[in-house]
Amino acid sequence: MCEHVGNAPPPPPPSLPVATGIPVTPRPNLTRAAQTALPTATVAAQPTPENAADMFADAGARLKEYQPPETDPQPLYSALARGIGEFLAATANGDVSMEGQPALAQLQDALLQIPNLPPNAKVQAVAIHTGDDQGGSRDVMLVSLQGVMGLPVIGLERLGATYEPLSAVAFNSIATADSRNFYAGPVEAREVTGDEIKELIYTLEFVGASGTTNDVTVARWIQDENKLRPIFHASLVNWAGESDYQIETTADASSIKITFPWFGAFDHKLLAHPTATQTWEYDDQQDAFVRVSQSIEAAKTPRQQLNAAEYLFRNGDLGGAVNAYERVWNDPALQPEDFGDSKADPLAFAKFRRAMLLGILGRDADAKKLLNEVNQSGNALAQIAQVYAKNSSGKDGALRGWIAMANAGDLYELIYEAKAGNLDFPFEAGEIYLVGGVVAAYLNTHGDMEKDPDALWRPLQSFGFKTASRVSADLDGNGVNEFLFVTEEGGNSPNQAQQLWFVYNHDKAWRVRALDLADTLQLEGDTIELENGSARAVKYKLPEAYTPNMAALTWNGARLLWLDATTLKPIENAQWTTVGGGVLEDDF
Repeated sequence: MCEHVGNAPPPPPPSLPVATGIPVTPRPNLTRAAQTALPTATVAAQPTPENAADMFADAGARLKEYQPPETDPQPLYSALARGIGEFLAATANGDVSMEGQPALAQLQDALLQIPNLPPNAKVQAVAIHTGDDQGGSRDVMLVSLQGVMGLPVIGLERLGATYEPLSAVAFNSIATADSRNFYAGPVEAREVTGDEIKELIYTLEFVGASGTTNDVTVARWIQDENKLRPIFHASLVNWAGESDYQIETTADASSIKITFPWFGAFDHKLLAHPTATQTWEYDDQQDAFVRVSQSIEAAKTPRQQLNAAEYLFRNGDLGGAVNAYERVWNDPALQPEDFGDSKADPLAFAKFRRAMLLGILGRDADAKKLLNEVNQSGNALAQIAQVYAKNSSGKDGALRGWIAMANAGDLYELIYEAKAGNLDFPFEAGEIYLVGGVVAAYLNTHGDMEKDPDALWRPLQSFGFKTASRVSADLDGNGVNEFLFVTEEGGNSPNQAQQLWFVYNHDKAWRVRALDLADTLQLEGDTIELENGSARAVKYKLPEAYTPNMAALTWNGARLLWLDATTLKPIENAQWTTVGGGVLEDDF
């Protein structure tokens, strides 16, 4: 991502001869506490060069002509990098680490004097000391010129008084105008992995009509490759509330905490959301931060509690969901919400969902009692409850009723036309029907059925369950199958489409997630063996209007991984998280 640019060849890695042939002096293996106690070299400030303005004259001229996001920022980036290198060569002490040198503050002041900067421009400059040799101190310099759209963080590698520009420091490619709708944000050099060398933490702020998205990246310098490698990334979407992060450091470890507004199944941007918190910790073997926990703030309204129960249901915690649904109407601490003109009734729907779940668990008498209450609620809820009840007798009756209700598809048009009454906004037909949940519920209540996919699909088909295409395969090689299938969505409404579902076993329960929605989706029948020999991938085709119109994915036992459909290699940067954007942020 960050390689040397320009005509000058990159310097050799520190393990090879540099200048006099003396390799880099290795840094001592010190604890964090010992590192903090190390003395810092005192460096006298050098006068700011009288010709500092000349050093940045080219950058000022290019700023005058710069029209983002259409203008390629590379010429401006190169001019700034050259000027920064010249300025630091004249003001910094090349024999000691750049960290903490007065030249950094002088550089920040000098950059703000460049003509044609926007009035709100700010500058941050940080350094990461990576080693020493007889040629001087080795450091990586990072400069964030904030307020200039499309200009990434500027990087240079330093050896003594020599400065080599690095390629643009940005998480994703910035080759197109559409990819340059961002501003460089804060940068920080901070040790977070325990190797005693600081990492770069930087933010790019993407602007949008409905709010900003802050892309936060933690990257470490890889000396042998002369580049920064991301070890953590999160897109923090501020679409429906604030998403933020905090780095917490102890004596021997660092963790990253992300907070964001959590969206449930029945939600909307304008409604209140509980706050979710994810904790990420550094994993030495993966050389990356991995998510170790997620918690969600307790519900404050019946709808939020309904979403919490629905989340448990979709995660296969059927017992927990039974209790959570009951709390929707039984907890006096939950405060009603105003849905405007909508007559949506989360309490009545929670009773219906609990009745479905009780039927799945074989508690038919309790289920019928709740269904009688639901029928009295009227409107669309009573309509679908009657279809469900009419078809829910006999063995696996709850699943039969669920399938019959979804196949009827009445809600799509009713909700689309705002005629569903107690199931209007913020309810959506696809979330109510939750067609893919049928498969997860069947697996959660029928033992080892996943070992024989045909034995799974036969009874479901006899109940009326329909798939446009499906694949059953052990994607991660652990001996347990995963299930992907496509169902029809939209009923007779104008919004007919096909939905791709994923059912997988996680934490000893079968979970269901909707992965993709398009006019047409076609799973390829045969899975493909991946390089490690045990993992397999699945491909599916999208409409011709999509570019590309083929997608591929696999499951590694903890996360869904999106692959390039041609090479079957993981899509660069696709494994990282996006939060606050209106989806159930968990295993994907």
